[in-house]
Amino acid sequence: MQKTGGIFYGWWLVLLSLVLGGIGGGVSIYIISLIASAMEQEFAASRLVIMMAFTGHNLIAGLLAPRISHLMDRLSVRKVLIGAALIAGAGYLMIAISPNIWGFVGAYALLLPVFSLALTSLAPAILLSRWFIKHRGSAVGLATLGTQMGGFLFPPVVAILFEVFGWRASMAGIGLGVAIIVPLLVYLFLVERPSDKGLNPDGAKTDPDLKPAPPASQEQLDNLVHHAVRSRKFWLVSFALTVLMAMFTAVLSNLALFAMDIGVTRESAALLISLYSITGLFSAVIVGRICDVVDIRIVLAGSLTMAFVSMLLFSTGTTFTLLAVATAMIAVSGGGFMPLWSSLVGKLFDNRIYGRMFGQVSRVAITAAALSPLLSGLLFDMTGSYRIMFLIFAGAVVVAVLYTPLLKLHQPGVADG
Repeated sequence: MQKTGGIFYGWWLVLLSLVLGGIGGGVSIYIISLIASAMEQEFAASRLVIMMAFTGHNLIAGLLAPRISHLMDRLSVRKVLIGAALIAGAGYLMIAISPNIWGFVGAYALLLPVFSLALTSLAPAILLSRWFIKHRGSAVGLATLGTQMGGFLFPPVVAILFEVFGWRASMAGIGLGVAIIVPLLVYLFLVERPSDKGLNPDGAKTDPDLKPAPPASQEQLDNLVHHAVRSRKFWLVSFALTVLMAMFTAVLSNLALFAMDIGVTRESAALLISLYSITGLFSAVIVGRICDVVDIRIVLAGSLTMAFVSMLLFSTGTTFTLLAVATAMIAVSGGGFMPLWSSLVGKLFDNRIYGRMFGQVSRVAITAAALSPLLSGLLFDMTGSYRIMFLIFAGAVVVAVLYTPLLKLHQPGVADG
């Protein structure tokens, strides 16, 4: 095997992706419900209005996903990440000085989406798909640990910072940190492709066992994408990923609120977020490895089943213990989501259009799932409960599980259908 400094450089990029994912996930995903509780107290805003920020954030992320993934493929992962970090830093600073709830909604929805999208999903998947083929699931699974570790470490720290310094000073500090640390790490360590170091994917001296697809012109690649996004399996897998992402988004954006509604303190509620993360730490690695050796359709069905059980538990959750069990269940599915998603795209579609198909699936899944925080806020304001939302998710999961066997793996030389 070709190595750099004794270790294939792709594994160093897994470590870099882990660190960046920890920062991106920790400050843009896992502290959402803590920010929501601060906004509710500061501006006496309804949960429907607060959830507009998260819905807008995810809608923008979903709409931009194909464009961002295309820029990463054609331009540079490095440039996109640096630009996203600088924009996000400005967004956090704007939240810190926001005079009303709408300042927060606008900043969160318009300035943070590319940052969270790029660091936690697009960059790790696209970058590592170039460096790994045979071990893609394992590599992405390990990289996903960063997002889970960020979710484990940041919420308790941010909760304490909110109490000691106030949410405004805390948001300003996060903004400055993001704008400085992320560009520095990316500039120093990110290498776009194995060929830039004279290497091959997986560190092999020759091409991997999988026979590489023949080179194609840009027009041919465009045609492959055009055909793939109109195939049945594209919409089937997009629906399944949308359901999973909608559940994760709704749970994470409301988790602290779920607990505080039954009398749990904010600090204790933050522990639920950390529980989600620490459980995801283990499931990310395990699911990533399973994706490399087990039929990906079985892995998808298993993830959906775990999520289904968690929705039933959440729908009856009236104690902190029951919420903790439900959180751990959904975290098993959530922790393995990124390696599952990455492997699904790689095994269902032509690898020559991997980055663009990842972006196309992202557009559908993220945009549709973006409605889940808004739905959760609306249903809570109408009924005073999240029970109906959990039951809707459970029903959608059943539909996705039933059609999973219909997904057809990609066969080289055969058009995707």
